[in-house]
Amino acid sequence: MKTDEYYYILELMQEGYVLLNVSCSRTILAYDYRVVRVNPAFERMTGLSANNVVGKFFSDFGTVFEGICKDCLDKVFRTGKSNSCEIYSNVFDKQFKITFFTPTSSQVACIFRDSTGLAKAEKVLCGAKNAFKKDEKSRASFLSVLSHELRTPLNGIMGALNLLEESFLNEDQCKIIKVALSSAGRLNCFASSLINYLMFETGAVSLHTEVFDLRQKLGNLEKYFQVTFKLKDIQFVLSVDRSVPEEIVGDYRWVQKIIEPLVSNAFTYSKEGIVKLDVAMMNMNDHDCRLLFSVADNGIGIPEESFERIFTPFMQVKNGLDRPYEGAGLGLSICKKIVEIMKGNIAIESTVNKGTTVYVSIPFQLSRDQIDDFFPMASTPLISRKVQML
Repeated sequence: MKTDEYYYILELMQEGYVLLNVSCSRTILAYDYRVVRVNPAFERMTGLSANNVVGKFFSDFGTVFEGICKDCLDKVFRTGKSNSCEIYSNVFDKQFKITFFTPTSSQVACIFRDSTGLAKAEKVLCGAKNAFKKDEKSRASFLSVLSHELRTPLNGIMGALNLLEESFLNEDQCKIIKVALSSAGRLNCFASSLINYLMFETGAVSLHTEVFDLRQKLGNLEKYFQVTFKLKDIQFVLSVDRSVPEEIVGDYRWVQKIIEPLVSNAFTYSKEGIVKLDVAMMNMNDHDCRLLFSVADNGIGIPEESFERIFTPFMQVKNGLDRPYEGAGLGLSICKKIVEIMKGNIAIESTVNKGTTVYVSIPFQLSRDQIDDFFPMASTPLISRKVQML
């Protein structure tokens, strides 16, 4: 490329360009650089005209570009390798990114880029991240205090009422205690649901994975529900398919928070019959698996036009003071949020007056022992059973 063409391109550059002649030989440790050319972009960027810059030494601008530029210039000239640095100029109130290279053996060129906007954006972003982290800690702290201050006295009240119920009471007193226990239980359930809802709304939610035995965990849950269901003429049945691994890796706390409200709803909206929880394998490979949880009842059912409505917070199939069933309408909305965080799917199938089935598919990882047992040699899919999710 001819010199004239080269300089023509430099004149059109959007970045500032400065060409410097080295004022002494390489054998001298201390040397300076004389400005021989600047382009219009440099003039616009700094407000320094070519007439006031060309012919002067770079050291004359030490207060403008700070000492770091001199260090980079010396290093580039000595090694012949390009280099760059970021500086902030108090004179111009701007942040510059400067790239240095040697177009000839006796010259060093500088390309100036105004990075002020980017630097300010990064500063704002950093401040926003710090503020978010601070708010996140504050939200988590608030929810922890709220949970403690609500649940602790409620559990104390319920414990005292249970003890009082076992004492010598007449028939009227027993009825009063049962009403108090029922009210305290409803309030405790609502407090738990509300705290869980607030956790998701404020983003104070995290997954903690661990290896656990799903059959054992669900067995403990089965005992709890069997005691609860004795109050009605309803049988609770748990069925875990043989294909489900003994150990999986995931966060069972949130699995339990999905299953409990689904089974409780099935119990609430059923007068008799069976509430069934089935767990089956959808598919598995050499590292993870996807399980299908289904909760079925033969209760009142849900109209198809209400399917979306029941997953909305504080909404039920029928709202208003005359609704036949109590509750805040948070259970299914929380379930849906948990399922989404766990990268799963939730769907519902229901017929009015015949019953409802809720399907939840959740991915889990396989434990190291399960991987060795199922896939000692290869990583090809072992089981593939597709379930259509709504």
